[in-house]
Order: sequence, then structure tokens, then C-alpha cells
Amino acid sequence: MNETNSLTKHTPEFIMSGKQILAIVLAIVVGYVAIKLLFMVLGLAWTLLSWAIYAVLVGGAIYLLYKFIFNKMLSSGKRLT
Repeated sequence: MNETNSLTKHTPEFIMSGKQILAIVLAIVVGYVAIKLLFMVLGLAWTLLSWAIYAVLVGGAIYLLYKFIFNKMLSSGKRLT
């Protein structure tokens, strides 16, 4: 009878080779770098978007000042100086 103990029996699917361990480590590193780059790009996009929002707000305020205040003063014929 050739019986083996199930606790000492090793099956190949549970033993990881060096290539598999290296592949897992490489996948973790690539995932970390990809997430870091993603957040970097999102941060840059948010910064550019905030600058665009500020530019629109300032441009709109200048336009409204010109339209409602300075344009009336200029078209009234009065001297401003």
C-alpha cells in the first residue's frame, strides 16, 4: 500500500514559482504607478479647470462693469477727467 498523508502532499497548483511572484510584484508596482499618474493628471486637470473658472468670472465681471457703468458714462457725453 502506497498511501500518502494529505498534509504533506503538495500539489503544483499551490506552489508559486519565482516568475509568478515576480509577476505579482510587477502588477502591484504598475498598479501603484498607474494610480499615482491618474491622480496627478486629475490634479492638473482640476487646476486648469479652476483657472478657467476664475478667468470666466473675472471676464464676466469686467464685461458687466463695462456694459452697465462705463458705457453709460462714455455715451452720456460728459467728460470723465
